[in-house]
Amino acid sequence: MNLSKILSNKIEVKFELDFQVSKEKLFDFIILPENMPLYTGFFLAPGIANVHSTTLIRQTGTIDNILNTDGSTHQSLTKIFLKNEKYYLDIFNIQTKGFKKVFDIFLKSFNEKWDFYFLSSNTCRVKRVLEIHFHFPLIFILPTVFFVKWIFTKALEHHHKNIIKALS
Repeated sequence: MNLSKILSNKIEVKFELDFQVSKEKLFDFIILPENMPLYTGFFLAPGIANVHSTTLIRQTGTIDNILNTDGSTHQSLTKIFLKNEKYYLDIFNIQTKGFKKVFDIFLKSFNEKWDFYFLSSNTCRVKRVLEIHFHFPLIFILPTVFFVKWIFTKALEHHHKNIIKALS
């Protein structure tokens, strides 16, 4: 970690994955609120139990009211970009209530970005980045940062497996 990173208050969990479905099919699957519970969490990171959205299909401006598997809640705001055959999905956490103390103390918010790329008619590459924002500069909480990054890396790995299983 370089100095500018440890003086910031943000880390990123990044994945680049290939899915054996078209970009359009994967995108359409991801934007449906009923598929959000495929995110099952990991260890201290709760999964998603239920979602109530302001729209039936996520679109720019959709607000999702999310009940997590541990009883905590959060809200997210969706932005979608479709440009020159590129599909982007940004999900911004706008409110969190009742997360476990380890998260409430340290974590400020989450932003998630999905970029969908055409590889072939039935293969799509996704670049997914989860930005985790902390209340404090990373230099003051480094052991916690590594722990949180490990938890969310595992949670996203489980989520990817669940998406692949659901699409097959």
